[in-house]
Amino acid sequence: LMAGALERGLRVVPAARRDHPERYSPHIVMLSSPGVPAEVLVRVLSDRGVYVSRGSACGATRGRPSPVLLAMGVPTDVAEAAFRVSFGATTTAQDIGAFFEAYASAYAELAPILPASRS
Repeated sequence: LMAGALERGLRVVPAARRDHPERYSPHIVMLSSPGVPAEVLVRVLSDRGVYVSRGSACGATRGRPSPVLLAMGVPTDVAEAAFRVSFGATTTAQDIGAFFEAYASAYAELAPILPASRS
């Protein structure tokens, strides 16, 4: 997932996760698509049958960037666009492929209303 995300211009949050995967849960990956508000992307992905979350279960509905991500030094634009992808015991490579297809479709739908310049 992380390699495919990076190939598609998504960011892995925090960036240090790529260099130290042993410090993070292998079942949860935080990604960011700067320039695309996470709450919008989450809604558009859910319309395509892909369910991701804006953040932690206790803070996902607050409508502002995660204070934890900000405290970790994640830039505000990256934190505002951050969303969580969780894996289960039955997640397959095909499921990850379906996520990327849904993301590409969602991004194409949102692109006309996004700022011209993305980080």
